[in-house]
Amino acid sequence: MNIQRTLKSILIDYLSDNKPTEDIEVIDAKRLDLATLPTLAIEVTNEAAHSQALWNVIVCQVSILYRVHAGDVEQSELDEHLETIEQAIQDPNSILALGDESSLVIFNWLYQGSTQDWNDSMIDTVFTAECIVTIKPVNSN
Repeated sequence: MNIQRTLKSILIDYLSDNKPTEDIEVIDAKRLDLATLPTLAIEVTNEAAHSQALWNVIVCQVSILYRVHAGDVEQSELDEHLETIEQAIQDPNSILALGDESSLVIFNWLYQGSTQDWNDSMIDTVFTAECIVTIKPVNSN
């Protein structure tokens, strides 16, 4: 499994365990068109080598979309959901603990905030973060 899929899988599992309510579906963003709302959709939007010296260390941009029907949620409930999601992804130690030497080592997690967009039918909140990872054990040959 490549870094993008492994990181997405780890984050989907983590957010499935830390979602605000049971009715929220946590998915790979590539399946967003098939999802029922409310949903959390995880995507690794960019991967780049950290440096030439650290060729197996990758810097990833992560995007987490929380989408709800505009009429299905009160503002206070939406605020509670957003706070719960943000608490789950804001603490770098929680995210760093998700990696392990056998699958994916997470060196750094930097939560970068969120933006919100809405129209008559949907409210989209996008949380972003930067993550530094490697797929191989650090000391392997």
